Order: sequence, then C-alpha cells, then structure tokens
Amino acid sequence: MQSIISIATPAALYLLGVFLFTFPLVWLQKRKQKGKRSPLSGHLLRSPGTSLQSRIEELSLDIMAYIAIFPAFPLLIYSFYLPLIHAQKTTTYSVLIIIGIVIVVLLWIGIKVYRLMTERNNCRLGLDAEMAVGQELNQLMFNGFRVYHDFPAENFNIDHVAVGPTGVYAVETKGRTKAIRKAGKVEATVVYDGKTLQFPSWYETEPLLQAQRQADWLRKWLTSAVGEPVYVQAVLALPGWYVVRKADRPIKLISGKEAYSLAKPSGITLLGNDMIQRISHQVEQRCRDVEPVAYRKEKK
Repeated sequence: MQSIISIATPAALYLLGVFLFTFPLVWLQKRKQKGKRSPLSGHLLRSPGTSLQSRIEELSLDIMAYIAIFPAFPLLIYSFYLPLIHAQKTTTYSVLIIIGIVIVVLLWIGIKVYRLMTERNNCRLGLDAEMAVGQELNQLMFNGFRVYHDFPAENFNIDHVAVGPTGVYAVETKGRTKAIRKAGKVEATVVYDGKTLQFPSWYETEPLLQAQRQADWLRKWLTSAVGEPVYVQAVLALPGWYVVRKADRPIKLISGKEAYSLAKPSGITLLGNDMIQRISHQVEQRCRDVEPVAYRKEKK
C-alpha cells in the first residue's frame, strides 16, 4: 500500500500543478471577454481550403495526443506493475506478457501516428494547391467574375466555383508532387488526351471523373435553384505542372497559372449580368457559413 502511495503522489502533484497553472489563465480570459462581442454580425465567406484547414487542425491534435500517450503508457504500466515487484508476486511469464502488451500498444500507436502524419502531409499539399489556384482565380474578378471557394455540396465540397460572363465553372484542384530530378520540364509535364492524365511515371483518371461528377451536381442544383437551365463546365487544375492538351473536352484542364483562360469566350454559353447575379446569390448563400473566431460563444 505504501509503495502505491509513493508512486501515485508525484503524479497527483503533477496534475495538481497543471490545474493550478491553467485554471487561473482560463478564468482570467473568460472574465476579460465577458460583456464583449465580435464587431462582425454575420458569417464570413469560405476561403480556399477551408475544409482542409479544419482537417489539418484535427489531425495535428490527434497526433499530439498519440505522441503524448506514447511515453506515458509504459510508465503507466510500470506504475501498476511495480507494487507486484515489491511484493515479489511476479513470474517470468507475467513479465513477458506485460512486455508484449507494451510492445504491441506502442507499435499500434506508432502506426497510427505515421498514418495521421501521412494524411496531414497530403492535406497540406492539397491546401497549398487550393490556395495557389484560388489566388489565381480571384484575379478573374477584374473580368466581372464572382469567385467562391470550398463550396459545400452534399457530403463533398467543390474547391472553387467561378461565375462570370463566359459561364459557370466548377474547379477541382489536385496537388501532385514532382520528382527531385534534373530532367527539367519533362519531369513536370502532364499530358491530357480527354480521358486520361499521363504524368511522367503514372496515369490517373479519377480526378477527371471527380471533376465531372461535381460539375454535374452543381448544374442540377443551380438549375433547380435558379429555375432555368444552367450549364456548368468542369475544370481540373494542376498547379505547378506544365499541361500538354491533346483535347480540351469534356473536362477543361488548366495549370495553376492558366485561370485567366476561363475568362475567354468558349462559344458554349454567355451569361448576362442578371443571370450572374442570380447564380452568385445562390452560391454565396451556401458559402457564407464561417463564424467569426474572436469572442465566439460556445454552443451548448
């Protein structure tokens, strides 16, 4: 009994110290914010990669939690097992079982952290790509376009929606890494034949299919919301890649620096100011859902 108390006392003192340090800080911040509110009365528009930013934050918290558990778990097991050692109630078999449990749990935590880090790296790559393409698309506003980002649809999001005189565009952005080689432009070129994306060492078709599915969904939704047929052009953006187009339909493929091409008349459809306003109103209603962060009240 005495050994258990001697082991638990340092842990209890540590937890008490953490509580005594954090509680006053939290209480002071709550008191300082009392009676104040944000000057912003409405929700904000979504930025490029809003969903990815939230996901990256979630993954970072999960990674920190698992990393914190990693060194604490063996100490926890040891603290429970130490009284048995003092009481001389251990056997070789029981020691091997405990060691096996510790090894299995630590391996599981290591694999979990590795997978979370891999997903976070992929999200960061996607965020960089969406930010780059979003900034280029924003330049279309000088050509009478309305540009929206991270459009929330049904169980998925459309990276960018551009509405302007030359039509409506649903833009899907993909971040793809390039090899560290000295082959120059060859290693950074993707060939599009209308059905397949041919990268230097692999092929892809799913991004094209995804871009078309999203454009079809947006077309149906806008047609219902506006009350008139609305054509939506599917666009796939690959920032940082040189694009060789052997076809330009049915999906329009652009590099990150070719967003300006959407402002060029394609002969498919032209929109008047009234129609642009009606479509933009519907899109904005779904994209304006970001709550201001400062002085945000906690939901009960």
